[in-house]
Amino acid sequence: MSNNEEINAYLRLIGDLDDKMPSIEIITRKIAFLGQEIKGVSGEIPEEKLMAMAGYLHHFYTGIEDILERAIKTVDGCMPRSGDWHSELLYVSSRKTPGIRPAIISAELKDILSDYRAFRHLYRHAYTKEPRWRKMSHLALNIEDVWKAFKRSIRTFIHFLQRINSGLQQ
Repeated sequence: MSNNEEINAYLRLIGDLDDKMPSIEIITRKIAFLGQEIKGVSGEIPEEKLMAMAGYLHHFYTGIEDILERAIKTVDGCMPRSGDWHSELLYVSSRKTPGIRPAIISAELKDILSDYRAFRHLYRHAYTKEPRWRKMSHLALNIEDVWKAFKRSIRTFIHFLQRINSGLQQ
């Protein structure tokens, strides 16, 4: 890949990441609001609130994964190919690739996001079961801190890409 092609790929990636972040921010706010609402319910939680929360959590993690996948494909040049590539994506994102890029997320954030990944898997494959608040509560009630940590990680990664681009342009 020529310098110009690499510069353009990184600039497209920066633009893509900047475009995707606001959508996840909106979902995060919806999760936080609904989480507080559900937390305040005494008695049985209405199924439609639980279904809405499960859907929002699914969309949140899908957005996170989309960002990580795009970053890994563009910078590393390939994606994990294992049968469990969703877990592998988190692992690869939390590891630096020597000579290519730093870790995109911390090992701690990888472990936290792994819980969201597991919930998303459950949501997609548990067709006959109603979502349970106890399976979602820690995800919903901690969403703002998780989002802040992820957003910080992506901003740091974008700065890395901008520095690389500056070096390529010289």
